[in-house]
Amino acid sequence: DLPNDLREVRRVLKPGGTVVLIVEAYKGGKHAKAMDMFATMMRPLGYSHLDVTGHRELLERAGYDRAQVFEDYDKGWLCAVGGA
Repeated sequence: DLPNDLREVRRVLKPGGTVVLIVEAYKGGKHAKAMDMFATMMRPLGYSHLDVTGHRELLERAGYDRAQVFEDYDKGWLCAVGGA
């Protein structure tokens, strides 16, 4: 369960620490068409296919402060950041 995994990371971070997620496969990104097909095949295995907003909400649900997501669509990646 990804939110629980991120809660565990938050638990062991130093106070004021930061988690950074670099994501190259996300819903609505530059490679969305290929990733949508992959997500459909992987869904039975519990694959989570999140968009930009979903990554921010994921960090917020896991208890991170100052959750932000920065997307560089042209390069095909996003960076999600949250503080402990």
